[in-house]
Amino acid sequence: MRNRERPKILCVLHSPSNRNSLPGVLRSARYEVISAFTADQAVAFCINHVAAAVVLDSEFFSERGWSVLQTFKSLCPKVPILLFVEDHQFGTLPQNVDAIANTAEMMLVELRRFFDRVTRQN
Repeated sequence: MRNRERPKILCVLHSPSNRNSLPGVLRSARYEVISAFTADQAVAFCINHVAAAVVLDSEFFSERGWSVLQTFKSLCPKVPILLFVEDHQFGTLPQNVDAIANTAEMMLVELRRFFDRVTRQN
């Protein structure tokens, strides 16, 4: 990734409060935010574009018996998937989730951790 490019973060947020707060915080941290309101929109984006990370809120954790997480991991296995859960109801990381954050600030910490690791590997 060139220095001028801003990492694209695909946000699939159902909760109105999450849709109002998280994208603004990510943009202020110099990320390009792509918003999807349905799992279908998000999958279409992943098929046609490259995302640096996917942020899902807890509403999209599972849909119709098939995990949305499984779909993303099958489409883009190396892209980190972060779950935004305000009440952090999980004791351990669910399968296919790379990190959990319960605040926008914690989401920034987790994203930086992933991108720092990628930068060190390159």
